[in-house]
Amino acid sequence: MPFSYHTHSGQFCKHATGTLEEVVQQAIEVGYTHVGLSEHMPRKEPCDLYPEEEELHMTPADLDQQFTDYVSEAKRLQRLYSSRIHILVGMETEYIRPSCVQEILRLQEVHSLDYVVGSVHHVEGMAFDFDEEWFQRCEARYSSLHAMCNVYYSDQFALLTQIQPHVVGHFDRIQVYQSDYKPDRAVWEAIQKNIKYCIDYGALFEINTHYMASTGTGQPSPNTDILKCIVCSGGRLTLSDDCHAPAGVAANYESVYDIIRDHGLDDHIYCLEFDNTTKSLTQKPVHNFLQHPFWQKAGKSKCSV
Repeated sequence: MPFSYHTHSGQFCKHATGTLEEVVQQAIEVGYTHVGLSEHMPRKEPCDLYPEEEELHMTPADLDQQFTDYVSEAKRLQRLYSSRIHILVGMETEYIRPSCVQEILRLQEVHSLDYVVGSVHHVEGMAFDFDEEWFQRCEARYSSLHAMCNVYYSDQFALLTQIQPHVVGHFDRIQVYQSDYKPDRAVWEAIQKNIKYCIDYGALFEINTHYMASTGTGQPSPNTDILKCIVCSGGRLTLSDDCHAPAGVAANYESVYDIIRDHGLDDHIYCLEFDNTTKSLTQKPVHNFLQHPFWQKAGKSKCSV
């Protein structure tokens, strides 16, 4: 029963490629039963534009219109493919500064979104994950990586407590270019604090496979140390490819199979879907996740589970 609740397309994200419909079609092709569409929320300040948006002479108003167009197209696809795949229409958050919280709440209400992926890509107003150069420039503002991580997890906690997103996006994204980073005591306590809060309100933690190959570590986000902490604390997991192109659908899922199996995560996987009776979004446990025919198609044997 494979799925992803974190996806992007070049149609509505300028550092991605392909159309939103192509992403949905590829999800059906690889055998997904569920997919969440989660383009980035629009950023409101000119200083928050990314380089490719500036090159296209885009404005925050353009981003806002792009997001409105995205929701319209996503809901069209939700209706069109309803008999073939369970589609949720949502967004991925930005927490650049505290004022973003009200904008997230406004977008949820105005667009009647099904769900939210809660992610942080900035520390103190500066994007750190656009590429490695941006990360290094951001890190240089702090006395240590520990100090930078403390700010990140503090901002993440603010997002979690005020929004309570359905899915926690790439929990340890701050480590994307520092994969061998080992948190000090203060950072680890902040990580545990955020995990506990998420579990208390009922979030799903995504196992994000997007950077498994590019970072060279073979680890998803969150890394296996944090994944084990989540599971030992009673947390629930889901799976996300964080695709930025149709070809990215299910990327690195074959590798994450081994992590799920080796760390005993199989019984902690959940999916999201609407309950037809209550018309509410529910978390559904996925029993025998690694025995789904998808994994045989991907070259994984049931015998290895």
